[in-house]
Amino acid sequence: MNAPVDASLRPTLGRACGKLILVGEHAVVHGHPALALPFHQVEVVAEAIPVPGPVQVTSERYDANLAGLRRTAEATLVACGRAPRGFSLHIRSTIPMGAGLGSSAATAVALVRALARACEHELPDAITTGLVNLAEREAHGQPSGLDAATILLERPIRFRREHEPVPIALGTRAHLVVADTGRQRDTRAAVAAVTDMLRHEPARAQACLAALGGLSSDAEAALAGGEVVALGQVLDRAHDLLSALGVSDLALDTWVGLARRAGALGAKLTGAGRGGCVLALAGDARMAGAIAAAWQEAGAAAVYQEELTG
Repeated sequence: MNAPVDASLRPTLGRACGKLILVGEHAVVHGHPALALPFHQVEVVAEAIPVPGPVQVTSERYDANLAGLRRTAEATLVACGRAPRGFSLHIRSTIPMGAGLGSSAATAVALVRALARACEHELPDAITTGLVNLAEREAHGQPSGLDAATILLERPIRFRREHEPVPIALGTRAHLVVADTGRQRDTRAAVAAVTDMLRHEPARAQACLAALGGLSSDAEAALAGGEVVALGQVLDRAHDLLSALGVSDLALDTWVGLARRAGALGAKLTGAGRGGCVLALAGDARMAGAIAAAWQEAGAAAVYQEELTG
C-alpha cells in the first residue's frame, strides 16, 4: 500500500472523448431513458507524472473542480493498491467547458485511465465507474451518470438512471453537425425551469418528460432501421418538448432554425440547455457542409462534424 513511486517511470497518458445526448435531456434525470453517443471530435488527455509528495492536478483549461479531481486521483491510487500520493497530473482538453459535451466526465475518465495505466493495474468496470461518478458528484452534485457511462463505454447507448447502460445498434449512415454557440449553458437556470414547471404545472411537465423518454425509443428504432428522415423528425420533436419545458431559449431556437433552413433533417439543443451546443442531422456530406457553413456564418465558436455509421 505504501510502496514508493519509481520516479524514473515515464509519464503515462489517459484519453477520453466527449459525448452527445441525442434524445432525453432532463427526462433522464427523472427516470426516463435517454440516448447518447460518444463524440470523437473533442477529447481530454491526462498525463500522469511520477513525483514525490502529494497528488497534484493542473490543467490548461479545466480549473473548476481541481480539488475534486485531486480527491478522485487519490481514490484511484488507493483502488490500484497504492498510497494516495506520488503523482502530478496535467490535464489537456479540446472539449469546451459548459457546452454540454461532457467535459467534466471526460476529464475524470482520462485521469482515472492515466493513473491505472501508470500503476499497471486493471480496474474493474464497476470501480472505474464509481471513481468517475465520484468526480462527477464533486462537479455537479447528483448527476444522472449518463455522461460517465457514454464516455467510458465509447459506444452509443440507451441509458436509464439506476439501470445498466445498453449499447444500441446503428443501422444507418448519416452525418451529425454540432455547433458550440459560444455561450456556456446555464444548467442551474434550465433545471430550475423544469423544477418550476413540475411544481406549478405537474401534469404538463410530466407529460413532456414522458414524451421525451418515449422519443428515445423512437430514435433507437430509427437508428437501427436506417430511417434517417424519421430520426430527424424525432430530433425536431425533442427540441419542441425541451422548449416547452423552458430548457431552450430564443437564442438556441435561432440556432436550430438556421440548421433547418440549411436543409437539416432535424435539429435540437443537446445538453442542459440555456446555452451550450446544438446538433443537426444531415443525410449526406453536402448537406452537412451547408449546415456547418450556416452556423459558421452566424458566429459559432466551433462547428464539428461526425459521421454515424452502422
